[in-house]
Amino acid sequence: MKTSRKIACLALAFSGALSLFSCSENPNQGGGDGVTTLKVAFAKCGFGEDFLTRWEEDYNAKNPNAKIKIDRDGDAQMTANILPRLQSGRNLPDLVMVLSTNWQPWSVQGYLEPIDDVYGKKVKEDGTTVRDYIVDGLQDFGKVKGHYYALPWSVNPCGLIYNKKMFADYAWQVPTSFEELQTLCETIKSDSSGTIAPFSWSGSVASYWDFTVLQWWAQYEGKAKWDEFWKFESPDVFKQEGRLKALQAFQDLICTGEGKAKNSVPGAAGKKFMEAQMSFVNGEAAMMSNGAWLENEMKSSMPAGFTMSLMKTPSLAGSKEKDALYCTSGDFFVIPRGASNKEAAKKFLAYTCTPDAARIFTQSAGGIRPFRYKPSEIEGISGFTKECALMWEQSNNVYMTSDSIMYYQNNLNTWPGYGSPYSKMVQEDDTAAEVHAQIVSFVASNWKAFQNEAGDFQ
Repeated sequence: MKTSRKIACLALAFSGALSLFSCSENPNQGGGDGVTTLKVAFAKCGFGEDFLTRWEEDYNAKNPNAKIKIDRDGDAQMTANILPRLQSGRNLPDLVMVLSTNWQPWSVQGYLEPIDDVYGKKVKEDGTTVRDYIVDGLQDFGKVKGHYYALPWSVNPCGLIYNKKMFADYAWQVPTSFEELQTLCETIKSDSSGTIAPFSWSGSVASYWDFTVLQWWAQYEGKAKWDEFWKFESPDVFKQEGRLKALQAFQDLICTGEGKAKNSVPGAAGKKFMEAQMSFVNGEAAMMSNGAWLENEMKSSMPAGFTMSLMKTPSLAGSKEKDALYCTSGDFFVIPRGASNKEAAKKFLAYTCTPDAARIFTQSAGGIRPFRYKPSEIEGISGFTKECALMWEQSNNVYMTSDSIMYYQNNLNTWPGYGSPYSKMVQEDDTAAEVHAQIVSFVASNWKAFQNEAGDFQ
């Protein structure tokens, strides 16, 4: 659930990942009967962990003479907590499954095992390798200085999720343009006599608005300009008009200019992320900026009869590519260099890239793997997951990835020198123009220093 999803992890704590801890040199510890215990570290998030159980069962059925037992350590904060363990070399997992963060320096610092051989493993009978099976735009996500160290594990469509039953009950039409979205907000308040807010959101993770704002930016500029931005070849990319237009849309939709929010559930700026999601599923708001993991994350809390859907993001006037779809893509697997069971971990990691493992993940977690498959055709998935999958299959997907060292070092990101802008825009009345100008100025004035730091990257 990159900058946006990174913050979502801190809030979810953002969404989650799985963590395998390796404390012993004995590959059979805890397993017995020749079973290898794989210690997996994961960031606990909206995907749950049932898919791990099902992966283990399927893997063992396919490898009866080399079975594994997954020793789980799920932690909502695992993305932040795993680095100190890698640095100390103690309590290491065999496999790490965490959310988006700048992991690339870990590779050159010697903390990660190269997994070139995993990328070369065949995952289909026609000879398709792991790298071949990964979708365009993410095949080299895990590559640093000519070697692969990480593997992406989820891609999830984002944007405005709406209460499908509520829309049907009130006969509200799903908007296709930003102007229609603005009109809908007024209609929602009028039709409900003010009892339903257009949006629920959380001040503690206001960065969830990235899931919609980045969509507006990508649509306005188009995929080619989006990809050009993430190369960071010049500070001028931060001047892209789509960035300003997207921030202006948020300002027009949510900000009053008086230190408070409009079109929002009461007290949105003070809500924690789970409180905001509960406000949405309980019918206090009609829409929420979120991602495809939301249904699975909230399934135990949803009232009877509640249904949700992900709308195609209503586009801004002048958008060049209205079918551009922003998808999270930074969640990743790595194997610690000092792991006890590296070969078993590699074999299992290659298995997770097979069509069967992708199917299991989509069925169990409601998420989408970054592979060339058709998740919408998988049996046993919910209507919401199918709709998200179809949108992913049919859109011009954009991902937040970069091979720039300035990005690796977190000098450059979505909103450098400013951070997530939304709370300041609401509560401190920073305008879209001011945010955009400050970021452009910050990058321009620090560009040479960032380049010098990049030259020291070892």
